[in-house]
Amino acid sequence: MRIGVLNSWPNLVYSAEREFIARLKLACTAIGWDCMEVVTSEDVLQAQVDCVLVTHEYSPKLTGVPTIGLLWSPPDYFQDDPLRVRSVLSYDGYLAGSDSIRQYLEDLLFSTRKESPISDWNFLPTAQMTEFHPPDLSQPSLFYTGVHWDGSRHGRLIRKLRNKLPFAFYGDPGKWSKYGAQYKGAIPFDGVSIFEKINKAGVALCLHRDEHLKNDVPSMRIFEAAAAGAIIITEDSSFAKRHFGDSVLYVNRDGGVAEKAAQIASLFDWVRSHPQEAQKMAIQSHSIFNNKFSLEKLLEKLPQFLQDVKRAHCYDMDKQPKSEAVVEVIVRVGGRRLEFIERCLDSLVAQTYQNLGLVLVSYQEVAGLDHLVAKYANRFVTVKRVSSKPTGFRSTALWDGLRVIEADYFCNLDDDDTIQPNHTSTLVNLLEENKNAFVAYSGTIQVQDEEGHFYTQPNFRGAAKKEIKENRCLHFFEPFHKRRILRLENYIQSNAWLARKSVLEQRDVTDPKLIVSEDMLLYLIFLRSGDFLFSWRATAEWRWRSTSKDNSVLFETCQRECGQRVLRRTEYFYERQDDLIREVFLSVVTLIYRKYPSVKAWVRTTRQLF
Repeated sequence: MRIGVLNSWPNLVYSAEREFIARLKLACTAIGWDCMEVVTSEDVLQAQVDCVLVTHEYSPKLTGVPTIGLLWSPPDYFQDDPLRVRSVLSYDGYLAGSDSIRQYLEDLLFSTRKESPISDWNFLPTAQMTEFHPPDLSQPSLFYTGVHWDGSRHGRLIRKLRNKLPFAFYGDPGKWSKYGAQYKGAIPFDGVSIFEKINKAGVALCLHRDEHLKNDVPSMRIFEAAAAGAIIITEDSSFAKRHFGDSVLYVNRDGGVAEKAAQIASLFDWVRSHPQEAQKMAIQSHSIFNNKFSLEKLLEKLPQFLQDVKRAHCYDMDKQPKSEAVVEVIVRVGGRRLEFIERCLDSLVAQTYQNLGLVLVSYQEVAGLDHLVAKYANRFVTVKRVSSKPTGFRSTALWDGLRVIEADYFCNLDDDDTIQPNHTSTLVNLLEENKNAFVAYSGTIQVQDEEGHFYTQPNFRGAAKKEIKENRCLHFFEPFHKRRILRLENYIQSNAWLARKSVLEQRDVTDPKLIVSEDMLLYLIFLRSGDFLFSWRATAEWRWRSTSKDNSVLFETCQRECGQRVLRRTEYFYERQDDLIREVFLSVVTLIYRKYPSVKAWVRTTRQLF
């Protein structure tokens, strides 16, 4: 098996993710797997991995590779951050760190109808299997380290203890050197060195934030201490007591700073005066770690879990919708080079949905096109060649394609865009499972086609200041909002939707002669049949050229005029007066909130209802 592990914080010099990745690589080597550290989507694609494990919820899924989120952070950290929740929703599956996180994910996914597998076992930031080396407890010290991204975590407690006990602080000198001789330096993030330091100290202080304790999610501290063969002092959390029992020493999690300091000092003195009993505890906790929590053990279930993920998201050819319906794909060609068309058709050929028909609409000759179509002819159940007049209207070629649609389903794919292999299957499945719906769509990943253009993410910040060459971003990942469509806000990319043929009436396929906004007109036509279904998967790829600017209607000067024509053409499809009243009402509600912030919750509920 070949897995990629995403370093979500590539510019942080000190990060828990770096250490975990080093340990994961060693564990994978031990069981005969390849493990590749990746940072960008291009890294993922070049690594040709079976799946990607994402180490932090700031990083969304950006490729067609099965992507699994490692969810071991308490939901309190990210559940109110729309950006991070959006990333979590983009994943194909989740390795959860506790029942509390599982419950959060089940609640989050419930209304989406997206069946993304959630592990039924806890996957935690542990370590690779180790040999037991007895600690020297003749003159032990208290090991403590941490990135402390949140500032001075447990600062008051440590200040009370450091003059009473022989501490050994390790980590970022910017945070720990203030402790003078007790600061022992930084530890390489190599997955090995930290165990030597912990073992040398003999006793490890493993403390948690309240959010970790509340959600029953331990940090990596307790696991690395057990792996190192040290005596563990930690809070009496339900996790520690349930799994490590009497092999570790406990302090009262609910006690005050003074009480905890007294307990830790007393426990440390006990270790010094009872070295043999303490060492037996270290042997026991090390055995528990190796047998239950080593990464080799946790990874045993990953291959089967990955198969569940691939089946749920139609990554495999054998997981197809029960329907034998044909999906006809309209591809307009004539304005771009043959290599663009080839890339577009390659993405169609790679679809896990087999019953595809190609409708190739040519509004201009493209050298080599006949040979290219012949190359792919056997892949499609039907191939229709349509000649379209070069009218200058983008709508003409699309409507010429619409008129020849005969299959149960149809969609559009511009010749410079692509779709991921499971795109068609997931959308057909969605419509087959919801017979009363007529249109489904996916999220969209924007891809920079030209060199030198990259996207930034909040997690790319850091002291290392390396340029992260990420050429993809999660651009559209929006649940359906009818009002936005009626306002001509286009958040559905032209290659992201799939529709039943029955959404079109005979009169709908008359060319509206639009230079731009033809997709918005089509959506308004679709809207007569009802709301659209969102797949909660980003499987459409919008290829973007920021230098040449040759592929975007955003640079057209006639958008306003075409938009007005679209609204005029569909004016009596919908009760726009009611929509206007609703907009006025919401504006009044917003003004009330600005003046009286105490009604925030009421305003939020009102806006959701309308």
